[in-house]
Amino acid sequence: MERHNKKVIGFNIIEVIIIVIISGLTASIATGIITMSNSRTSSGTTYAELLQDEKIKNFLDVYADIVNGYYENVDKDKAIDSAINGMMNYLGDKYTTYLNDSETNNLNKSLAGTYNGIGVSVDNDAIIKSVFDDSPAEKAGIKIGDKIIAINDEDVTQREVTEITNIIKSKKGLIKLTIDRDNNKIDLNVNVGEVNKPALAYDTIDKDNKKIGYVYISTFSTTVHNQFKTALNKMEAQNIQGLIIDLRKNGGGYLSAASDIASMFIEKGKVLYSLEGKDNTQTTKDETDEKRDYNIVVLVDEGTASASEIMAASLKDSYSKTKIVGVKTYGKGRVQQVKNLTDGTMVKYTTARWLRPNGECIDNIGIIPDYVVDLIKDENEEIEDTQLTKALEVIFE
Repeated sequence: MERHNKKVIGFNIIEVIIIVIISGLTASIATGIITMSNSRTSSGTTYAELLQDEKIKNFLDVYADIVNGYYENVDKDKAIDSAINGMMNYLGDKYTTYLNDSETNNLNKSLAGTYNGIGVSVDNDAIIKSVFDDSPAEKAGIKIGDKIIAINDEDVTQREVTEITNIIKSKKGLIKLTIDRDNNKIDLNVNVGEVNKPALAYDTIDKDNKKIGYVYISTFSTTVHNQFKTALNKMEAQNIQGLIIDLRKNGGGYLSAASDIASMFIEKGKVLYSLEGKDNTQTTKDETDEKRDYNIVVLVDEGTASASEIMAASLKDSYSKTKIVGVKTYGKGRVQQVKNLTDGTMVKYTTARWLRPNGECIDNIGIIPDYVVDLIKDENEEIEDTQLTKALEVIFE
């Protein structure tokens, strides 16, 4: 027998707030914390106005019946997760999704540009593999090949490497690291603090008596622009005459980071990209006075997606000395807005299609390189980087 309760029993204001947030007709409703009846969503609608919508009232009635009247206990968190997922799935857009607290945490970590530490990577034997640029470790004089043997005079030679790194990350301020360098014990004072997480690697290549810069960008994090600027300045100090930007396997990140890097090369006033929304199209142009005048090759593959495709297209269409080498890119021509909800979860929804400077949208199409080159395997079944070889071949053509 069905029960139809006219009154919502056992609800406090916080529960009603959560229900309203997840039951809006558009994803933009899911923003902020409701503190009073005239609080507004990011779209300008008040929550009081939303409650006048019969669909919202119906949802609240059903939610109340299920929570209070179902014959077994209802997990409210899972019920809300399911409701938001249903709203996202209705849109039929694979890029519009609801992320639970674990998925939200993983996404935030992948895009975070900083972490607490000293700025090194270590192998399983606690030997330093790399020292990050401008990091506390670099300033303290730590070098590749050093082995961490003690922290604040506590021997750590018998500890797992994850324990060692966790001990360092848990500290604040100055610590004393004892390292083994060429069988000599050295004490170094290192400041534990906020460190830029590496989002790129760079080097220079000599070819035909010319010096070429090479930079690989793994993701467009919050700090990658500054990292790129530092790397480029160091390479340009070595008088590079061309630059290879490797965006292979780069799945994207922050659009602003990609456009900021592209702006370092493109002339002021030229188009970076356009966003085609529901009601209008907004074009973003380079507003900086910074520009370059040397040849660039961008390396791409099927894993080059989203923000990395935007950067590749911006350079190709608005920086005349750009060539693209590799294979067709992923083809993600949609831009998402991310909203953090009060319970630690997140909604991610598409707000626009992006257009490259020439007006094309690459959604489900991708970017076709100027030189299509597949990676090949040699006689030992090892992958030969024929794409990089081609980039070095054509960069000065």
